[in-house]
Parts: sequence; structure tokens; C-alpha cells
Amino acid sequence: GHLDAGVVNGTWATVLPPQLASTYEFIERGQQRYNIYCSVCHGYAGGGDGTVNQRAMELLTNVNGPVNCTTWVQAKNLVHDETVTVQPIGQLFNTISHGIRNMAGYESQIPVQDRWAIAMYVKALQRSQNARSDDVPAAMRAKLD
Repeated sequence: GHLDAGVVNGTWATVLPPQLASTYEFIERGQQRYNIYCSVCHGYAGGGDGTVNQRAMELLTNVNGPVNCTTWVQAKNLVHDETVTVQPIGQLFNTISHGIRNMAGYESQIPVQDRWAIAMYVKALQRSQNARSDDVPAAMRAKLD
């Protein structure tokens, strides 16, 4: 269903489940949880450049080092990779829950509401990194000019 799988009528949900509210506090909670669970690979700004990812890439390129037979798949850039930015929030939630390719799922570690909060925060990150001037309310734009 919507809350537990991110699906509505057989397609990915494009909105939060009705029992959850998109508030500043909810998105802030998503940021906190994202920073704990996701940033180590995806980076704080979602660029796929987290510390674990950076270290793995260093190990891969260090042919003289002790771990030159390891494999690593670069973490996705969540804000600029078009295979991610086009995904509805329900699909992001599902990926956080069950994983994808080499990414493990977090269903057992992160409560359902927090997984939705993370998905919402990722959508906010995407919007912030790909914002256009017309995304800013007219009254605010006037102050910036």
C-alpha cells in the first residue's frame, strides 16, 4: 500500500501518505535521518561523494595498496542523476526501504515514517539543487533584485 510500499493504485506514489504531513519539522527530521544513514555514501548535499564512497574510490585507484582487488559501485548522485531525479517519492521510499543494486535496504533499521521523511528530504534537496528563479515566490524575488 501507500504507507508501507510507496504505491497507489499500482503506480509509484507522487505524494506522502495521508497519515503524514509535509511540515518543516518533517523535512528537518528527514535531513537528520539522511545525514545519519545516507550521507556517508551519497554525501551531505546528495552528490554521491560521501566519505565511505570517497574512501572506496581511493582504494580502487591505489593499485599498490593491500585492497586492490575490491570492487565498489559509485554511489548515485541523488540531485543531478536523471535516473533518480525523475523518480516519484514513492519510488524513492521503496528504494530506501528495500535497496537497489548494491545499496542495502533500510526497512529494518529505519522506522516507516522516517523513511518517508528521508524521501521527502531527498526531493527537497533535488529541488534546491535544480531550482529556477520562478520557483521563488514573486514577493521574495522582488527582495532579491
